[in-house]
Amino acid sequence: MSEKKRPAGVVSLMLVDDHPMWRETLRKVLEHSGAGSVVAEAGDGAEAIETARRVRPDVVIMDISLPDVDGIEATRAIVAGDPEVRILALSSSDEPSQVIATIRAGAAGYLLKTVSADELADAVGRIHRGEAVLPATLSDIVFAELRRAGSGEPSPDPEPAHPETTGKRALARLTPRERDVLALIAEGRSNRAIGERLFLGQKSVEAYVRNIYTKLDLEPVPDDHRRVLAVLAYLS
Repeated sequence: MSEKKRPAGVVSLMLVDDHPMWRETLRKVLEHSGAGSVVAEAGDGAEAIETARRVRPDVVIMDISLPDVDGIEATRAIVAGDPEVRILALSSSDEPSQVIATIRAGAAGYLLKTVSADELADAVGRIHRGEAVLPATLSDIVFAELRRAGSGEPSPDPEPAHPETTGKRALARLTPRERDVLALIAEGRSNRAIGERLFLGQKSVEAYVRNIYTKLDLEPVPDDHRRVLAVLAYLS
């Protein structure tokens, strides 16, 4: 749908939702807060994929319930075409299977549409800085779902978590210091913030994070996606 010139030095945003009035509200909230500039919009998943490929925004605010191609498939396709893009899911659903599937598709965060304007603007900034965003309320939901998956109970998740990734055996591989780092990742802290908290240099933190990914058997996908998957493993 609409596109406009990208302002220099400003986070470029793309809004994906099938309700024009909601997109207009989001645009006003995000631009008024200074979170970024909306350079493109899309009303369905297929249009989102094509527009993201052409515009290459910094951050995509993605609704999940879209006509034709849903937000999960659109997220997967957009990330596959541009691993640098940051996708923040903004949905009215807190269904555990949907939250997990969205993160696995490549989203760097997931928020509910009941979020406040300030929280949304803050989340966009954190996403752009490379952090993962998953509110405590959704963390509890994901935690409960992963516990059910680990117990062998039937799960609505169409892509059940690998037991070596989310199970206790994978976490048991971590050293105490790696567990400290992972706990801070789960709090949404950046590598720099982790270093300041644990009195570690940037390269040391990066080495610990790489070790965590390896020991949790996380595939070599973009770093922000692995951070979210590592958090899910920690919460299990």
